[in-house]
Amino acid sequence: MDEERRVLVEWREKTADGHRDVAEWVDADYIAQGGLSLGYAITGHKSQGLSVQEALVYGPGAQANALYTMMSRDKKESHLFLPLSLYETDADRARDGDALTEQEHLDRAVAGLIREIENGTEERMILTELPKNEIPAHVRQAVGALPTSRAPRARDPHVAHEPEDAPDPENRRTPDTTQRPATPATPPEAAPTADRPYAHLSNAGLRDATRKAVTAARATRTAAEKAEALADRAEQQAAAGTGPNALALNRRHQDVAERAAAIHELHELNSTIADATTQLHGAQDQIEELERQLAATGRFGRPVLRGDVRSAVEADRGELFRAREETARELKQMYNRLHEAAELAGATSEHEAVLHEAAMPQQDKTALLSRANDRDTQAARQLRTEAAKARGTARGADHRLSGLQEEMALRTRRGRQHVDVEEPATPSAPKPESSYANRTATDFVEPSQPPEGEQDAPHV
Repeated sequence: MDEERRVLVEWREKTADGHRDVAEWVDADYIAQGGLSLGYAITGHKSQGLSVQEALVYGPGAQANALYTMMSRDKKESHLFLPLSLYETDADRARDGDALTEQEHLDRAVAGLIREIENGTEERMILTELPKNEIPAHVRQAVGALPTSRAPRARDPHVAHEPEDAPDPENRRTPDTTQRPATPATPPEAAPTADRPYAHLSNAGLRDATRKAVTAARATRTAAEKAEALADRAEQQAAAGTGPNALALNRRHQDVAERAAAIHELHELNSTIADATTQLHGAQDQIEELERQLAATGRFGRPVLRGDVRSAVEADRGELFRAREETARELKQMYNRLHEAAELAGATSEHEAVLHEAAMPQQDKTALLSRANDRDTQAARQLRTEAAKARGTARGADHRLSGLQEEMALRTRRGRQHVDVEEPATPSAPKPESSYANRTATDFVEPSQPPEGEQDAPHV
């Protein structure tokens, strides 16, 4: 909204070439007259059973079943919006670079949607666990009256506590209402310190951060190697005088020299063709004159030229025929070469400038080449600076990965020690007032004995 209380409205219109974005300022009077109304979006589940002419679908976060529901609501067409920035991390962009074309941008966005659908989880219920003192009495009584799982017996498999931050609900064990003495459990999340900067992360958060750190370290390391290789090559070319600017200048001088030579040849060919054409016309005139002499007859129809004179004239005519054919053949070759030289010389309006540049003194050419080498050297320094920054980013990613791996190794060792502790047998205790109210102290029954060292250890 601007100072005049106008509202900037943007929308998309259909055109013959597809769609185009349109923006227009709308004043308050137009809105008051009903010219502008609000539009609302609904969720995919809410759109179940709805039919519309066109459907505008926002892809990020949609599961396969919800996406099918949303994409099948239209009668004419559906438009799926896939913001690439939400499907790619900084590490992905560092590894793949920016999309150069619209097709590449679309392909990468669709690939991100596919990864999200394949790796996504099913929709889960969101629960809020309230403190016991905030739960109404009638709710506590109702929960306490619910049936609970049986207590473990002597033949039951290993019983142990599961960390509260276990990320997978399907791995939660059957609750056991039998009260047991406190068993050493995974210590609560601690504040980060200089020795353990990632101590505050939960097991699930640590695993997720480690996976991302591995990807980021690999991507930044590859980017740094490419940047360093590019800087090395630029420095070598600048030192040898074969950098991009120097090569471009040398190619320019070579092209100018070739065009100047073609222009000179063009002038020579034009002069030679003119002389050969004149010679050809002269030979043709002589042939016609000799043919008139040979065709001339006397008073009684006898040829004027007889005997040796006629033979000599016929011989001269044959020589002129051969000369004319040779000259015509040479003219044809010169015309072909003239066409090639004209293409190499370029436009006639540029001939004078090309000849002037070709006549540039050698010292001026040397000065231009020196400046081109300086630009190549400066570009190589810039590439080396960028390579150093990329290498610093890679070192930072490696340092973060190392810290995360050390934290994971420390928790793995502590998890093994916790698994090795033998749990003492204790008699059963009365059933607590509410399994809901005592969830933090509830034991869980595992269906089978897990491998040693995997109970509380985070996994990658």
